[in-house]
Order: sequence, then C-alpha cells, then structure tokens
Amino acid sequence: MNYKQIRDDEFIRGKVPMTKSEIRTLSVIKMGITENDVVWDIGAGTGSISIEAALNYSKSKIYAIERNIEGINLIKENMKKFDVNNIIPVEGSAPEVFKDLELPNTVIIGGSGGNLTEILEYLWSLESLRNIVLNAVTINTAYSGISFFNKKNADFESIQINISNIEMIKEYQMFKAHNPIFIISAKKQEEK
Repeated sequence: MNYKQIRDDEFIRGKVPMTKSEIRTLSVIKMGITENDVVWDIGAGTGSISIEAALNYSKSKIYAIERNIEGINLIKENMKKFDVNNIIPVEGSAPEVFKDLELPNTVIIGGSGGNLTEILEYLWSLESLRNIVLNAVTINTAYSGISFFNKKNADFESIQINISNIEMIKEYQMFKAHNPIFIISAKKQEEK
C-alpha cells in the first residue's frame, strides 16, 4: 500500500485543534484499519485523522465524532477539499452519541470532553472492536488510559513522542518543538 500522508498546511483549520502530520500518520497506522472497517474518530476536531484514514482506506466507513459545531463545519469543508465521501460527521458528545452509530472495528480517541473512563468502558464492551488508539496531550489523560488498560489486562503499548521542525530564524536554522504527545494503542482481548 502506498500511504497517502497529508501536510498540515493543506487542511482548512480555523481555531479547532488539529493532530499534526507525523502523529496523525502514526495514529492511523496504529489503528490497524483494514478495508471495509467501521472506524470511529472520537473528538475529531478538524477531521484530519478521519480525512487521512478515508484517503487511505476508501472502502471503510469513518464516523468523525465532534461536539464543537465549528469542528463539524471544518470536517465538512475538509471532506469537500479532499474529495472524500466515506466520512460521516457526527455532532455530539461521547459516549451519548454512540448508541446511534454503526458498531466500530477500530477507534481513535483524540478528545473525550472529560468522559474518558466512560468512553473506554463503553468501547471495551463492544464485541466488534479490535483496536483502540488514545492520543493524549496531558499526563493525566495518558495515566487514565494506561490505568484503564492495565485494569483490563489489555495488550497495549504506550509511546511518547516529541517532534521538532526546523524553522528559519533570520539566517539560522533552529528547531521548534511541538508539544509532546502520548499514543496509547490497545488490542482488545478477553479479560484474564
């Protein structure tokens, strides 16, 4: 497969947070999407992960769940820009909106609105689910995710990534660091 990676500056942004390119690509890969999967992108923001996943897995159905109306509008604009039609924007808060959606095979959580434990409990109960990826920008969120997966005896890994890009400052090239991020990916298995 020839993976299609999108540069950050190609997205329509607004003021809604967006997962940066390197993190986005690694997150999509960690999700283990296969063609014809149902994917949930919880806390989708601008839809950058949904868009990149949709371009690379065109036969999968992706639900981009976002509680912020500005985010929903950006998702729709980015869908048009990148000409993808396998994304379904869903306005609402997790886990309340889940009951109306087709059951997922793989999920990414980019934002939880403070409901991370409830979201994880709901997801863990689904027989259809193979993989969960949690992107955490705070230590608190990472700790909550790791604690949850430990309690479930899950097969999971947690990595922390720091990305820096070179920027020109006058005639000098300097590194500009992005905020570090934790990517926690779990394969669902029976509890031990």
